[in-house]
Amino acid sequence: MMEEFLRADSIVRDVYTGHKSWSALFDRHSFFTKDHKYYLSVVAASRTKEENSTFSGLVQSKVRLLVAGIDEGQTGIEVARPYIEGFERYHRCKNEDQVAEVTKGSLDFMITASEMPEPGTTEDFIIYTTTFYIGLVLPAGMFPPRKQSSPRSSTDKKKERSKLDISYPTNQFRSKVTDSGLYDEATMSIKVVHTRK
Repeated sequence: MMEEFLRADSIVRDVYTGHKSWSALFDRHSFFTKDHKYYLSVVAASRTKEENSTFSGLVQSKVRLLVAGIDEGQTGIEVARPYIEGFERYHRCKNEDQVAEVTKGSLDFMITASEMPEPGTTEDFIIYTTTFYIGLVLPAGMFPPRKQSSPRSSTDKKKERSKLDISYPTNQFRSKVTDSGLYDEATMSIKVVHTRK
């Protein structure tokens, strides 16, 4: 919130000095274009539309706990910033392997609402997902640019990985979701996946 207040303050100052107009306050966000290079995708998947509506609401209500756990813990991440809305998607899968890919965030089997089959007209699995994104800000110098001539050794890679550890807040988040009475292991899944820009 402080970042948004500072951004708005900067825009208002530019308006008063004549460099910008008031419409600049309503410019489209840059969450997915400029603000972050790394993200977490929180994928809530269900087998029915009704379950997805309920389950995605549960997951959305718990995302703030994941963000707080990352921000307040010893994760090595400077700031975790959630996007305010989830993205609902439909997927047509031929087998359980494809379903597993979808629950990990794959968009390979996504279909539009107009491509949805009538109930009972196909043997394919229709999976409903809602994905919530969390933008991550890493400390400066966390991943310096690589030199083409000298590949990183395995010890360098281990050092980088050891600096970033979100396993504890992620496990706490998953437990809060799966311990809820709304969660049905047979028809729902929750995954937290690292996603690049």
